[in-house]
Amino acid sequence: MIVLDNARYFIAKTLKKQAVRGGLLLEFLPPHSPELNPLENCWRQLREAQANWLFRTLDDVKTYLATTLPALNSPQIYEYLC
Repeated sequence: MIVLDNARYFIAKTLKKQAVRGGLLLEFLPPHSPELNPLENCWRQLREAQANWLFRTLDDVKTYLATTLPALNSPQIYEYLC
């Protein structure tokens, strides 16, 4: 079983057909439920960290990501499963 959010590329007919052929069961999170998706917490942290920043170059973005990504608080997956 694979749990996915409702992004358009996850609900595409082609993906569903490939999953069936591969013997995979796709389960989709309810729409508008970021609290059920651990990755949303990471996106929130990234957005908060870059608030009011202006990236003038690609190197500025790379520097930001190189310093911010290691500082993210990883979601506790167990909390989402129970």
